[in-house]
Amino acid sequence: FRGKRVLEVGCGNGRLTFQYAAQATLVHAIDPSEKKIAEARQKIPPSLQQSLEFWSVGIENFFAPEKYDIVLLSWSL
Repeated sequence: FRGKRVLEVGCGNGRLTFQYAAQATLVHAIDPSEKKIAEARQKIPPSLQQSLEFWSVGIENFFAPEKYDIVLLSWSL
């Protein structure tokens, strides 16, 4: 993940996100659950404020503002 731009689909409360986010250049993490996204946002450490964003949106409605090097799908299907 070092230096990569990452999209995580189905991030939930960030359980996987926080394991790799510090290595990535940019992380956009999405999940349709507003509750889970709210939980994840509260866990963002100050060091990741500029490079990590959580959005409450399903993949079918997501418009990617970036090109990504890695796309993760964990427990999303």
